[in-house]
Amino acid sequence: MKILLKVTPTLERVLAHGSERGDRLHIGPANLAHSSNIQTQIVQPLRATYSIAKNRDGMQTRVSFSVNVTFPDTQEAETYALNYPNTLEREGEVWFVSRLNEVETVKKLLVAVIDNVTTSQFGVNITINYSIVGGQFS
Repeated sequence: MKILLKVTPTLERVLAHGSERGDRLHIGPANLAHSSNIQTQIVQPLRATYSIAKNRDGMQTRVSFSVNVTFPDTQEAETYALNYPNTLEREGEVWFVSRLNEVETVKKLLVAVIDNVTTSQFGVNITINYSIVGGQFS
């Protein structure tokens, strides 16, 4: 699966290259997790045996995953690990593109924000962890 951040119609960032392999490619996603929470109101009537839960909608979709990136030397890996979180655009649509038997399927997380990016380095390898929050999948 390839994961893209569409910032504008002409600007996109590849967050995960899927199964492609090579130097400087974001290989993954790995540890892909997804949750969708709604706002819930809890009503606690006096002297009632149980509380009452009410759905107040406002769904929040959270997706997290990690990718691995390999560089030719440690200095380039260090520079990338330190600079990448500061240079990455943080808002847009996140596209999840999968391909099976020459058929491409795209799921879009609309009005998404990358709310956390962490990098860890070991030699020439970097692991990047993304946490993305958005609204509706389309």
